[in-house]
Amino acid sequence: MKIKHLTKDEFVRLVADIEKRPLKFTGSKPAVVDFHATWCGPCNALTPVFEQLAGVFGNKVDFYKVDIDEERQISAALDIRSVPTLVFFSADGSQKRLVGMNPKTDIERLIVEMIKDDY
Repeated sequence: MKIKHLTKDEFVRLVADIEKRPLKFTGSKPAVVDFHATWCGPCNALTPVFEQLAGVFGNKVDFYKVDIDEERQISAALDIRSVPTLVFFSADGSQKRLVGMNPKTDIERLIVEMIKDDY
């Protein structure tokens, strides 16, 4: 499963319309977005875990990355204050977050909860 790096236009089309309040989910299935920075050590350490989870759950969940330095509008709209931050978007538009380097089991648990709620 390939993880897509999103621009603002792609984010609006594939995840959520950041111009609307509350955010309007625009995806076709649940999504996990990794807000990261290239200079961030914990972000770089999270990448292989994120890739593994995308390989396991990629048929039911979309996996995306957003570089906070390149896509400041998205980061501001979602009030991302530190990296890494994972935002889990359920199909109903609700969100959950994990901030910082979290164990794979915690990330996996939130993905499973999100799928269970949506299917």
